[in-house]
Amino acid sequence: MGFWDIVTLVESLLKKLPELKSLGRDNLGVFQHLKKFDKNKPINEQAKVIVKRELQDNPERFLMVLAHELGH
Repeated sequence: MGFWDIVTLVESLLKKLPELKSLGRDNLGVFQHLKKFDKNKPINEQAKVIVKRELQDNPERFLMVLAHELGH
């Protein structure tokens, strides 16, 4: 899969694009979700994918981290 395929997959599953943020030194990405899944709430209100902003300079690494976080 290519870059836009993964981004489109994230967008279609979570109904939003991955967020870019400055994360700590040891974090490249994060998958955040509510502690308890609520079937009455849409997934986009319960989960998000965050990727370290600095990875934009390295598309291959960005894609690897994005795919990894989506796998959670």
